[in-house]
Amino acid sequence: MIAYNNSKNVGVVLQVQEDYVKIIDEQGQIRNLKISEISKKFEKDKKISGYDMSGNTLTSDNVVNVVEGRYKGKKAVIKHIHKNILFLWSKEFT
Repeated sequence: MIAYNNSKNVGVVLQVQEDYVKIIDEQGQIRNLKISEISKKFEKDKKISGYDMSGNTLTSDNVVNVVEGRYKGKKAVIKHIHKNILFLWSKEFT
């Protein structure tokens, strides 16, 4: 996970090229960023957790059901957690 745009935004790196990285940001948009735009890199921390709307603890690698948004009704794996943002992955998202 990286921070960019003066650390106001975060994203997960999907692909690294010679002079840019392809990321998915907190709005689910795919972006190409110049390496120089990255302001901070976060190591994956298995200890970071959050809570769902029922108060259950969520951690990386948990499987969740998406309850709103364009992927409503799909199951996905939590890959990263940053503050109140979950970065999810599923074969169904592609």
